[in-house]
Amino acid sequence: MKSKMKRRLLAVVLCMVIMLSNSSFIFASGGTDEAVTASQENSQQDVQDTQTETSGTSTETGVSAQSETATLSETQETEATPNPETTPEPTAEPTATPTPEVTAEPTATPTPEATAVPEVTGSGETEEQTQSAETITTDETQTEVTTTSKETDQQMEQSFQGVYEDDTVIISVSAEMGIVPEDAVLSVIPIEKTEITDDMTEEEKTEAEKVNAQYDLTEKKLTENSEENEETMEGFLAYDISFLVNGEEVEPTGDVNVTMEFKEAAVPEGVSGDAEVSVKHLREEVSAEDGVVVEDMTDKSSVQTTEKAEVQKIELTSDSFSTYALSWSVSTYVDDTPTILADTTIDASVTVGDSVTLYGLGTDGYGHQWISSNTNILRVTEDNQVDVTINGRSIGTVTLTHKYRNRPNGALNEETFTVEVIDYIKVYVYVAGSGISDECLELLGIDRSTLDGNGYFPAGEIHLDPEFLENKSGAETPGEALIISQADWTELLAALSQMDTSTLIDQTDSVFSGLAPRYRLDYSQNAENSLPEYYEQAVTDVGYTWGSQHTALFRWHDDPSFGNAQSNDYRGHYGFADQSVKYHLDLRFRTNTIRFILGNNNITYADNPNAYDGLQVDTRTYITGSEIQDPRNLKIPDGYYFDGFYEDPDFDTPWDGIGTPITEDETVYIKLSRYPVLTLTKIFDGLSDAEVNYLMFEMSDGFGWDINYCNENTHQSTTGSSNGETYMETDIPANFTLPDGTKVSGGGDFRITADQFLRAGTNGITSISGVEDIYVNSMTGATLYKNDDGNWVYSISLEVPSTENDQFYTVFEQHQEVPGYAKINDSSAEWEIRQSGRVVDSGTGKFIDNYNNNIYESMSEINNNFTTYQGTTYNEMEDVCIAVGAFKRIKITESTTITFTNHYKGDLKVTKDIGNSNQYSQAGMKEYRITIQPADMSKLRLSSSTSHGLNEKVFAYEIINADGSIEPQDPIRLDENGTFEILIQPGQIAHFIDMPAIQWQAVEDATDNAVEGYTLSITYADDNNSVVNNNAHWNEYEESGTIGGASDTDGIASVDNAVRDNTNNPVVNADAVAEITVTNSYTPVTGNLTITKEVTGVDVTNKAYTFTISTNNALVAGQSYEIGDTETVINFSTTAVEELYTATVTVITTTNNGEVDGSIIINGLPAGSYTVTENEISTGIDGYQLVSIVYKQGEDDTSGITITGGETSQLDVINTYVKQWQLVKISSSTGDNGQKLYLGGAEFTASNSDQSQTPTTYYGRSEDETGIIYWYGNNSFSEESLIGTMLPDGIYSITETKTPTGYMIPADGWTLEVTNGEPTVQIGGIKVDVEQTGSLDIYYLENEALYELPSAGGPGVYMYIISGILLMSAGVLMIYKNKRKEVLGS
Repeated sequence: MKSKMKRRLLAVVLCMVIMLSNSSFIFASGGTDEAVTASQENSQQDVQDTQTETSGTSTETGVSAQSETATLSETQETEATPNPETTPEPTAEPTATPTPEVTAEPTATPTPEATAVPEVTGSGETEEQTQSAETITTDETQTEVTTTSKETDQQMEQSFQGVYEDDTVIISVSAEMGIVPEDAVLSVIPIEKTEITDDMTEEEKTEAEKVNAQYDLTEKKLTENSEENEETMEGFLAYDISFLVNGEEVEPTGDVNVTMEFKEAAVPEGVSGDAEVSVKHLREEVSAEDGVVVEDMTDKSSVQTTEKAEVQKIELTSDSFSTYALSWSVSTYVDDTPTILADTTIDASVTVGDSVTLYGLGTDGYGHQWISSNTNILRVTEDNQVDVTINGRSIGTVTLTHKYRNRPNGALNEETFTVEVIDYIKVYVYVAGSGISDECLELLGIDRSTLDGNGYFPAGEIHLDPEFLENKSGAETPGEALIISQADWTELLAALSQMDTSTLIDQTDSVFSGLAPRYRLDYSQNAENSLPEYYEQAVTDVGYTWGSQHTALFRWHDDPSFGNAQSNDYRGHYGFADQSVKYHLDLRFRTNTIRFILGNNNITYADNPNAYDGLQVDTRTYITGSEIQDPRNLKIPDGYYFDGFYEDPDFDTPWDGIGTPITEDETVYIKLSRYPVLTLTKIFDGLSDAEVNYLMFEMSDGFGWDINYCNENTHQSTTGSSNGETYMETDIPANFTLPDGTKVSGGGDFRITADQFLRAGTNGITSISGVEDIYVNSMTGATLYKNDDGNWVYSISLEVPSTENDQFYTVFEQHQEVPGYAKINDSSAEWEIRQSGRVVDSGTGKFIDNYNNNIYESMSEINNNFTTYQGTTYNEMEDVCIAVGAFKRIKITESTTITFTNHYKGDLKVTKDIGNSNQYSQAGMKEYRITIQPADMSKLRLSSSTSHGLNEKVFAYEIINADGSIEPQDPIRLDENGTFEILIQPGQIAHFIDMPAIQWQAVEDATDNAVEGYTLSITYADDNNSVVNNNAHWNEYEESGTIGGASDTDGIASVDNAVRDNTNNPVVNADAVAEITVTNSYTPVTGNLTITKEVTGVDVTNKAYTFTISTNNALVAGQSYEIGDTETVINFSTTAVEELYTATVTVITTTNNGEVDGSIIINGLPAGSYTVTENEISTGIDGYQLVSIVYKQGEDDTSGITITGGETSQLDVINTYVKQWQLVKISSSTGDNGQKLYLGGAEFTASNSDQSQTPTTYYGRSEDETGIIYWYGNNSFSEESLIGTMLPDGIYSITETKTPTGYMIPADGWTLEVTNGEPTVQIGGIKVDVEQTGSLDIYYLENEALYELPSAGGPGVYMYIISGILLMSAGVLMIYKNKRKEVLGS
């Protein structure tokens, strides 16, 4: 059985192997077939690809392109290759090609040399022809005909293109579409003599004889044509060019372009170098002799040849094709009459033993011959070309004659050279032209117009001993530096001192026509120059060569063509006749530069664009050691005169160097002095356009100056008396004069006002528009403009009266006030005096006592202080001030400017502080908003206008921190009300810089900075705010009342350029700044809290309930607060837990009229939010369960309460209790003693079915021994979810989900309805009785037992056991029989 099974398995395996083998075989066979097929297809495709790739070429071997295509196709059909990479080869063996001409069949070539591989490419082939190609190879030659590929078909449709190529030439033809037939083939046959040999075939001999006959005819016709032109033909090259269609010649219908480009320059053997090349066309003409006419195509062709008449390239255009020839001929015309070219004589020189090359005329001539008149002095070494090499043999002068013949007429020409043989080296000297100044050229006697083509000035020649160059390796190499050490300079300097400047020539004539016109110059202008006088100042550079613009000695170009005066590439010697000189010496010179600059003459570009400060009047660069000359281009403005040269721009050190040698670079400053002019300038520092406009145009007098002038001796002494003596002479016969010549006032004392100068004449200024233009009164010369600081400036200039005596002037300021601004006083008025641009004095105030430096603000002060002159009038006091020297006295002998700057601005500091009584801990961390505003806007009105001028004013602002560090802030920009706001923290100072000089008020909005629970107190303190003398110091502000200095606590401060001390002392405290301090103090707001306690559902007296009071108000931290009027207190925690401070309080209940309640009151709690929470541990009452705790503040249910300052807030806490009850699980049977059997381990679910409540399920479990059911929030009965023995109000369906062991689940579940904590229990609609035990109500839930235990001695379980064993045995027997049948049946 097993063996049979094994055999069966073996058979199956063998079948599978056979199947797999057969499948493999089938698969292999199928794959091979496919591979073979693919190989064949690929092979064919590769053949096609190869054909396509080679379709661009076809071989012109006397077989047409069509026949080649057919042959190639036959070859491909008869011979297939399995290798796709193998190029198919033709099976037929072609014969050798006799000539490149296309014929019907290839024939053997008789030419002994078969090295050339001519190639012809035609563009007129058909599409079929362009898709195939063939290369036919013989033992002797290889000829290839190619056509363009498909890729260029589109281009070929537009034109015909053909190319022929052999070893010597490439011939290209092209024509527009339609001129040459599309199927035409280019044919090119070189016309060459071929030797006919016996080994040629008859066909080859016939073809060779045909070409030889064509050669002979061509030679004959070309020779005849040359003789007709008096020429001798020395050789030719010819090509028969034609177009074939099916083997027949066709002519084009238009012009065809032909290019012959020789691979190497070609010339027939035996052609001389004098021959000329011409292009000839042997055009077929039946009526002509021999049927051929020679047509000269030279003028219609472009021929490129070498100097030896070798042809490189030819281009021509023709509409007729046959034989084209290149003919080399020489003229046979002879003119024996010599022409002497006297105007081309060029002198040359050569050192004994040296050789030079000369270049003559006749570059297109022939038959050159050079003859020396004395070969003992000069010998010609090479004389058969246009150039000649000559050698000096001994000192002397000879004539060198050059003879040659012209082309084409053979006329004889002759030119002569005078050659000097010398025993020294001639060197041409040039001056470097880069950067050389006109002054240097003038000193050297060099004309700037003679700058040559190399950037140098020809200067002369020097002679050097030949030994100078003997040991210099670069002496024979052009461009090599020949000054290689400072020692070389000894000999060079000696030679320069003897420099010959007379040899410079004029090169403007036609002989030098090859030079560019700008270099064809008259260099003889430099003859007899002064360079030898300055040779010692030449810079002794070492190692430089040509073109460096440094001093350099070097050999010049050797190529004789460089000296050809008619060459476009002229590199000969500019400026000299002898072009054979070999060496150049370039020189540059030591120089020094002197600059003349206008010094600090207080002249701006706007004043005079031709003579302003810093203008470089003249710069001159001299050769070191030459004399300094006066500056050029000095223009002195009107009203000024030249006042000398100085070494510095401020004219401290005079300079007197004109006419002295210059030895170093110098800068000289020119002083221009102005005839005494007094310029008065007024700067309004800090005023707006509106305010300046008001001062100038809306006030009657505006502002002005008092100018007093007198002789020194007219001042009254301080000890004089007011007895009618004259304090000032008034008869000085002079007036101040305006720029236009107008005389102003007269006498010794007068006043200038802005009004009279602005409004003078018809061109006066009537108002300003507020833009930054410059206003000019053309009559008075007054100007009004904005300076770089944005301030308006008024200026007027006057010529100072001149007298024979010294004059002294006193100038003090008169001005009006701007409403609301500080009066101009000693601190806000500055003056400065400049003379000739230098500050000579400066100070502050309007009147200055030079004796004690007191500053006076009014004439009355002066009057009171000088008792000698008491009782004088105000105007007389001006004279008194002059007499006693109270005014600054100025002696004006040069231009003087007096500037008065009125400052209408000052500084203010606003400090933020926190008071000592502050109880708000975060007050120092807050940021406070403070408004700064004008104290009284009505005081700022200008005239009748409501404009105040503050709008859009900008000034700087910084924060000074408590540690002294400074933080710059964005600038303040005032709004239309003149106000602005800042944010500042306590301890910081807001410093406002250069703000308008008015009274400012700081205001803090208490509402904006209020803090809940606190009372905010804001106080102001004003420092340095004294307004002592209201009339003198402050304009239109009351000294008493609510504005100004009456109060130091109103937040108002008077801003000025500087402020006074709080005394009558007129001395200014320069460091004092108006200050306002804003102080905030926060004190807590308090209230009372009453907590009441109510109890319902149980009567309980004297029960203590405890509460926790919590708040995040840090003011309660560690604080104690009284309870009512008792001495009891509550204490808040010192530290916060989770940001809350807490305290505990107890409320005791009492019973009044059947109601249980109690209350307490806590006094003085800080206002704010609190939370009251009853501690549930204190709520327990035996036998009762707490149902709810309700917190009420009025009608609101909340445990949070807000305490308001000054009020008592009440919180009611209501507790509701119910009597306790339980559900207990027991057995329906009793024990042996009749007692209840309590069942543990029962589990329940209680689902709330009350529609008015959210559905909720609770989970219960009875406890062992007691049977009490405890309820949980989840079915895992975890401690944290324990609810207790009582359920909340609701209607519940109770289902027993697990019974105690041995008990049945009741058929009906229980229903539990809890109302206000009171339960009602039913089962099957029957109410379960309650058992009251003390204060506890108990409801019993009963279970019946599952069955009774069998009695002792009964049948027990044996019957069941025996029955089970019998059933199992029967089952085993049945299984056995079934298995046996299966075995036997098999």
